[in-house]
Amino acid sequence: MPRGHNADRIDAFARLTTRANASLLPEEQYTSVRTFDGLFHSDSNRQLMENWLRGTENRSSLAAHLLPMQVTEALATSLLTPGRPIEITDF
Repeated sequence: MPRGHNADRIDAFARLTTRANASLLPEEQYTSVRTFDGLFHSDSNRQLMENWLRGTENRSSLAAHLLPMQVTEALATSLLTPGRPIEITDF
């Protein structure tokens, strides 16, 4: 859950590590690292949800997330009743 004074901006960063093949590219730096700051999951999540609702998303389908969400639901439900079996229908 986002916390802080601006919950709409969930700060993140990305680190890109590149390793060159030293025998094929001897003049290249063998390992390089670039860090990208100022990335916000909330921005991309909001855009993805808007595209799903409009029916304009073409890289990720809502249906592709059904199974992971059912597994998440099963895990969350099992926390409410430890040691007892649970069943998720349409699995």
